[in-house]
Amino acid sequence: MDYTVPWQAFAAQDGLRRHRDAAGSVLAEAVCSTRTARLADDPRFATNALRVENRAALIPQLDCIFRTRTVAEWLKRLRAAEVPAAPVNNLDGAFAEPPVAEREMIVEYDHPDVGKVRMPGNPIKISGISKTISRPAPRLGEHTDTV
Repeated sequence: MDYTVPWQAFAAQDGLRRHRDAAGSVLAEAVCSTRTARLADDPRFATNALRVENRAALIPQLDCIFRTRTVAEWLKRLRAAEVPAAPVNNLDGAFAEPPVAEREMIVEYDHPDVGKVRMPGNPIKISGISKTISRPAPRLGEHTDTV
């Protein structure tokens, strides 16, 4: 059973983006253009309860609308309207997201066997602690004597 509609990924011209509904009328205003049906004015979609009830009519319309622009265009438009939305990323796309760099989520190690290795960093950030100490995975048997 759906509790919020829409709550899913939609295909854009060049990929996928995910939408989590915050306010249906804001979403409808953000996605509608003069060429498309005025979803914001459609009484079937006025409230979340009505969108849940009329999901079968709404989702195909949104699917067609989202295919008219690129992911970047939709994100710009939806973020300007303060509608929660995000791209559906592969690993390269996820690592390229601005918060990844801002939170120093990619670390680089000098591994003794393979050289430079880039890996996800520790996601736990504690106020007042400048860096989390981390190292590359140990080599086979590296800590046997210590343990």
